Amino acid sequence: MASLGDVGDALRRVLHTIDQSITAHHEASELAEHALELLRAVGSGSSQADVEQACSWFTRVIEGISEPEGQVSTLATIADEIRSYLHRHGLAQEVSPPQPSQSTAEQVEALRRQLPPPVQAGSGQKTHGRWFTPGSVEPRSIVSGEDAESAEVWRVLQETRFPEKGPPLTITHVETKLAVRMRRENVRHASVVINYTPCRMKVGL
Repeated sequence: MASLGDVGDALRRVLHTIDQSITAHHEASELAEHALELLRAVGSGSSQADVEQACSWFTRVIEGISEPEGQVSTLATIADEIRSYLHRHGLAQEVSPPQPSQSTAEQVEALRRQLPPPVQAGSGQKTHGRWFTPGSVEPRSIVSGEDAESAEVWRVLQETRFPEKGPPLTITHVETKLAVRMRRENVRHASVVINYTPCRMKVGL
């Protein structure tokens, strides 16, 4: 008969798989948005049926991932329930990260060179970021804008009794999205490099 510890181990494995799936969904949504932008730019002024159909497909992918009843929201809800169960039964565990092979300053400088040119205020350009945790092998990308991840930010704010009735603009910001990723993946320490000045709005981070 399985012990409570065995159940905890199994649930943590499930949680890890769900978190990986959510991250993959976010990345798929970002790629679909980028492809949609390229298609619209290339097909601007065109009435070709195949271009319109392709745009429709990518739009459906993005909506299917990010809408309130979409895949990411469902997975996130399941993950939150598992975390609550683990905490209630004292089964939550923190894993000490391995030591990084290069200094944070070196990693930051290397990532800064990989980013697009700095965003010009008022241009409507998206902020791009690269982030990493202590000991991580590969940095991960994060982009501002409305997508599945910003929808998750708003869901989390609502769960924590955010006082405003509507979503703040900052749910689309890189810093806020990263904070929710860290919460979801139980990350305590992370460094992020972005190509814009961090937000100083009322609910900015």
